[in-house]
Amino acid sequence: MRRSNNPLIWAELCDLTLHSDIKALHERLIDQNIRLDALINAAGGVTLPQTPTAEGVNTSYALNYAATYWLTTELHDRLRKGARVLNVLGLALVAKNQPVLIPDDPSCAGLNGSQVIDAAFSNKMLFTQALAGRYKRDGITINCFNPGLIRTGMGADASAMAKTLRGLYNVPAKSESKLVAKLALDPRYTQTGILYNVWGHPVKMPEAHYTVQKRRDLLAFSETL
Repeated sequence: MRRSNNPLIWAELCDLTLHSDIKALHERLIDQNIRLDALINAAGGVTLPQTPTAEGVNTSYALNYAATYWLTTELHDRLRKGARVLNVLGLALVAKNQPVLIPDDPSCAGLNGSQVIDAAFSNKMLFTQALAGRYKRDGITINCFNPGLIRTGMGADASAMAKTLRGLYNVPAKSESKLVAKLALDPRYTQTGILYNVWGHPVKMPEAHYTVQKRRDLLAFSETL
């Protein structure tokens, strides 16, 4: 707020890997009577080695999926009619034909780091589909966006192979941010439960993996987080 000199801009601190912190954020928004026109779940990252949070959830899974589940469900009453929820995925879901993996327990025991991230992103997509119909009845649109790799300094010291792969989805950060804003605010994007790719085109997910039963299983598991 101080840097922008705009009193309508402020920051709230919250550890997104902890449900208790997100609940506290929700209470602060209620106290301030804050209503939301858009909720963009874009936090992500990988923690190595795989460790649980103080609440017993694998930290990488908590940040990349559970935080999206907690924020979206906790802040549902803060979303105005006509609001947008946009869940940002990562490069892992480029392999969109991979089966959906729902962990057996919140600690993601028995899964390696790559499997945890694959589970988190596929679960975020499945969660988006699971809520689409319910949120549509409330006048809320919920979608996913896969930005691929963004053109930043990240990976500058990587191997030649990694740099080549990085170039396949090397999108300017400004272009990506404009597309996120459009998906979150443009009234022409009326579809819900959709995955949009780096070019803003809908991507059809394989029905064999993204089934109604899988959605039910994920929601049941998410309630244990």
